[in-house]
Amino acid sequence: MNNYTTVVGLDVHKESIVAAVLPYGHKDVIEQVSIENNPKAIEKLVNRVTRQGPAEFVGDGVRSLLLTF
Repeated sequence: MNNYTTVVGLDVHKESIVAAVLPYGHKDVIEQVSIENNPKAIEKLVNRVTRQGPAEFVGDGVRSLLLTF
């Protein structure tokens, strides 16, 4: 992770995912969203968050969740 990376914390559940977005330069989370736990919703979230630059997705189970993208 570099100093210009947005950090996205994910709380993964069977049917939903809660994402908290902390962009570079911010001290507090600026956005918290809940999405369905399905590939299309995850892809939409990843594309939206990475539109402004690189992002690091962190949380339990995140590695296996994002390996398909």
